[in-house]
Parts: sequence; C-alpha cells; structure tokens
Amino acid sequence: MKNLFLCAAIFLLAGLMLAACSLSKGQERDAFAVNVKAIDKGKEDNGQYWIMMAYPDKKKLKSVDKIMLEKDVWDTVQIDHKYTVRYIRQEDGTYAFSAITPLKD
Repeated sequence: MKNLFLCAAIFLLAGLMLAACSLSKGQERDAFAVNVKAIDKGKEDNGQYWIMMAYPDKKKLKSVDKIMLEKDVWDTVQIDHKYTVRYIRQEDGTYAFSAITPLKD
C-alpha cells in the first residue's frame, strides 16, 4: 500500500512539474523564414533604415516588401544579393523582423 501511494505521489509531482515548465498559449512564438533579394535600401527622414526586397522565386517582381532595420544590420545588406529573412509572431498577432542572413548560391 505504501508503494502504491509513493508511486502515485511521484507521478503527481512529476505531472505538476511538467505542467509548470510547459509553455502556455500566451507564451508560444511562431516564426517563419523567406528567401528574398534586396533590390533597394535607404534611410527615412525620421532616421529609420529600410530595405526593399523581392521574392526571387517569383517570375515578376510584383511581390515586394519593405522592412525597417537597425543601422548595423542595414550596413551589412547589399543590393542585388539574396538573403533569408526571419520573422517572429508577436503577442498581438503581428509579425516582426527577427534576423537576416546571406544566402550562398
């Protein structure tokens, strides 16, 4: 009887510990990555740095996006080079820029 009680207590304690360590719905973070080609870059009047990027897998450059970057990241981006851009879902459901890395052809 003691062994049964001890086993039940251990399983209950392990279950509580796992539940405490798992992510709740509000803590989940979705991320995705896309391959792009930098087609232009510049600086806004308010001091924000940006790049225009197109999706190289598309036959036409209709799919063009503009993202804002920190200056140190912006300095590393070269026009007409391909990159992988990663985005992370924010708590409000929108996606924000996370990282950019060069693609090797």
